[in-house]
Amino acid sequence: MRFDLKVSTFLRGGSLAVIILVLAGTAGALQAQGGGHGYFGIGVQTVEIADLNERLLTLGYPEFDRTMLSIGGGGYGLRGRTLMVGGEGYWLSSGESTVGGRDVSLSGGYGLFQIGYLYDTGTGLEIFPTAGFGGGGFSLALGPTGTGDDFDSVVNSPNREATLRQGSLLVSVGLGGHYRFGAGSGGPTLGLHAGYTFQPYSSNWRLGGNSLADGPDVGIEGLFVRMTIGGGR
Repeated sequence: MRFDLKVSTFLRGGSLAVIILVLAGTAGALQAQGGGHGYFGIGVQTVEIADLNERLLTLGYPEFDRTMLSIGGGGYGLRGRTLMVGGEGYWLSSGESTVGGRDVSLSGGYGLFQIGYLYDTGTGLEIFPTAGFGGGGFSLALGPTGTGDDFDSVVNSPNREATLRQGSLLVSVGLGGHYRFGAGSGGPTLGLHAGYTFQPYSSNWRLGGNSLADGPDVGIEGLFVRMTIGGGR
């Protein structure tokens, strides 16, 4: 479902900052009660960009891979020994291509509030289902291949580059696990987190403050798999 409200900037980028800041305070408060954990993650996220790729090919641009690089991290606090409350944020990239003297790149990102249930096997392995909601979106950047233009030439011809942005609301479900090294409950962890993101709503593409009609449908919707490295408890 599409909506044309001026919230795409919040959904695409601002939501990450807001969610992470709010959850940092929440996790910190919960950590005093039952501990906490922070982690760095890297992996892949599949996305729905078939409509965008079809439109780009029609206009003479290359298509993008629907499996994007995913880099970010997050954290959670524990209430008691099992309830996880926290959040995470990830940056997405499909790289950059050059065609006809112009560069084109597709990137994205999202931030999620998450809850989960932590099961400690007693062997150093901890397993947890998770569910989350938040916002994110894509940025499509187009511009001439840069070769060191001077100030006057840019001012005289300012309409050289365009960055189109789109935002969405997201829901996520997943299953993760990590192994804790060392004695006690505060050692480093190495883990894996996999799941699926759903996109119930999305905005139109925008250029600056202007909504663009007839834009292609896209979505941060699909499977994700990430390796995590973290610590704490």
